[in-house]
Amino acid sequence: MDKVQESIRTRQQVTGLCHILAELNTLFPLEGILQKENNPATVLSIGMRQWLESFLPSDVIQQISLSVQIASDEDFDEELFGELPPDYMAVTFQLDRFLDLYCPFGNLIEEYERKSPGFGRYLLHIFTACPFAIGTPGNLYELASYCCWEEGDDERSFIEDRCAEEVAAGNSEEIAREYAESQVTIRYEEFEKNLPLWSFSRKENPADYRKRLPEELRHLDRLYRTYRRHKYTDNFWPRLNLPCAILGLDQPTFDFLCHAYNRIGNEQVQYYDGCYCLAGFGCAFQPTNSSQIRNALQEIRFALEYFGACIQFLLQHREEYPND
Repeated sequence: MDKVQESIRTRQQVTGLCHILAELNTLFPLEGILQKENNPATVLSIGMRQWLESFLPSDVIQQISLSVQIASDEDFDEELFGELPPDYMAVTFQLDRFLDLYCPFGNLIEEYERKSPGFGRYLLHIFTACPFAIGTPGNLYELASYCCWEEGDDERSFIEDRCAEEVAAGNSEEIAREYAESQVTIRYEEFEKNLPLWSFSRKENPADYRKRLPEELRHLDRLYRTYRRHKYTDNFWPRLNLPCAILGLDQPTFDFLCHAYNRIGNEQVQYYDGCYCLAGFGCAFQPTNSSQIRNALQEIRFALEYFGACIQFLLQHREEYPND
């Protein structure tokens, strides 16, 4: 990314912007900017960009194009993110482009599993849990459950519900079932066929690891734990949130994840009339509540530092996609 792109809405109240500036100034001194600019929106735009650049890794900054919007409840994008409470403001983030990264994770997982059983799977969980969506097997499964199976563990309940609706509408059982089956975008058996169960199963989700970690992974683990410990309740994600990068175990699983995400994503983009985000994330707060603003800015930093460390790790282990 050459720069962070900000879009500050013209109808923002000056008092709200000034409260945000006051709290940002406690985290990142704005004196140098204030000596050159006196418009609150301009100061906030420049200050936010420089603040983000102060803690995101430089190699990550060069790779990502991060869009930042600051909006009130009047100009908030409800089609994209849902409804914002009255008299609230929000800071939202999303990537402007997909990251073309090929990083087969399976060998790394096997290597760490040999050194310390359980750690390789825990490492994959760290990437799955990142607040800026990364396309892991676990996140694909959750997307399929939410978008395609009405939050079920597989498609069976979805099929039975659609079938019952069609029968109630007067169709025969055979026609109803045939129609219901045709509405399934992705099936659980596709996960079983293309991915190891441990990589996506909710029952095998190692959210914690207590043994000593390899030196090269302690920073990433610390950022994961910091975000997990400090995250607040006023964060939110887009209604359709697609990953910014795909993280497969090898070439076949990478290809499956790409095709599956495309299949679900294309269908859901039509359903949401083209409204979607790549790795979207946001925090909401009352613009006159200093504590809420401070908490939001802290969480933004924790989330972005965590995300930045994940992307930096993938950049360090990226490979050329094999062309047969």
